[in-house]
Amino acid sequence: MKRLLVAAVAAASTLGVAYAQENQSYQCTREGDQRSVDVEYTMDGAGAQSCSVMYTKQSQPAKELWHYQAHADQCQVQAEQFLKKLEGFGLTCSAANKTAMKQQ
Repeated sequence: MKRLLVAAVAAASTLGVAYAQENQSYQCTREGDQRSVDVEYTMDGAGAQSCSVMYTKQSQPAKELWHYQAHADQCQVQAEQFLKKLEGFGLTCSAANKTAMKQQ
């Protein structure tokens, strides 16, 4: 019985890892200054998920701040820390929308 319970918990945790996350977009503004932070997830043909945190300042091209190949959950952590930093500079940030994950 104990072995069955351990197997069930292991299977449930594996399902959680396989869960594909949705892209996140955040808008930050202050007196005409507008910036965006986007968390983008990508799934390759083998089912591996990677992510990037993209930062756009006014009309400048987007810059990739972080990219994780094996630890896609870290992008959201990094994005939230970066949003706190922007708010520390006086910007007001809020979630804009969720979009579907890209397939490679």
